[in-house]
This record gives sequence, structure tokens and C-alpha cells, in this order.
Amino acid sequence: MNNYIEYMKNKYKNKIKFFVGLNTEEMKKFYYMLDVFILTSENESFGRTLIEAMTKGNIVFGTLSGGVPDVIKNNDFLYNVED
Repeated sequence: MNNYIEYMKNKYKNKIKFFVGLNTEEMKKFYYMLDVFILTSENESFGRTLIEAMTKGNIVFGTLSGGVPDVIKNNDFLYNVED
């Protein structure tokens, strides 16, 4: 996974900023800086981070796993982990 993240960072470095491994306090501040929040988790039981991002007005995308489809009701914003 780390190789993939590094590959994507290099490929899109002028278009997208990637942030990995932020703690809870950093995330609370971070949501206000976002335009879009993408959850790439392969197994997410509830999707609390999605709800937190949504309360700050962010557009959210997430995987079709665990509880994510219960949080994101619009199928256009859901994707398969394999995609």
C-alpha cells in the first residue's frame, strides 16, 4: 500500500495533496481545509471519519465496504475497493 501511495503522490503531485496517518486532533483541523474527502479503507466498520468530514461540508467518497454505504447514500460517491 505504501508503494501505491508514493506512486500516486508522484503522479499527481501538482494536482492532489495526499495526507496519510494524521491523528484525531490533526484531522479535526484538517477537515476545514478540504474540498473533497476520500476514504480508501478496504474494511470500514462504521465510517466515523466520513461523518466528521460531512459535518464540515466536505464532499465525501468511500468504498463499498462495511458501514460506508450506510453513511454515503449516493451510489455515485461509492466505489469498489478493487477499482
